[in-house]
Amino acid sequence: MKLLKFGLASAAVAGILVASCSGATASIGLRSYTGDNYSVDWKISGDYGVTACDEESDAHGVHADYLTTSSGSTQQVRDGNGANNACEASGDYSSHVYKHRAVEEWPVTTDQFGPWKYPS
Repeated sequence: MKLLKFGLASAAVAGILVASCSGATASIGLRSYTGDNYSVDWKISGDYGVTACDEESDAHGVHADYLTTSSGSTQQVRDGNGANNACEASGDYSSHVYKHRAVEEWPVTTDQFGPWKYPS
């Protein structure tokens, strides 16, 4: 499993490098963790977004709460299957991500919240 995760991470970095070399600029921002699950903000050529990643095979879904500078309400992107097999992204916003945090969904008890991260 570690090799698969390393391969996926390497592919993501390679994609950013290709985008950078083709005239597009890309950056990965701050991560908010709850356990091994996380949310991360990103920017590609002036478009902004947030990704939620479930990194635990525990049947608990994960989502990212986030707020953009042009929105007055919290939005969500959800990786809800609890299977540690993919991440979900939301984006292509022209405005910056103001803040985001990871949330692990616990159906009977209180959800587990990561700290709010404030990208610059």
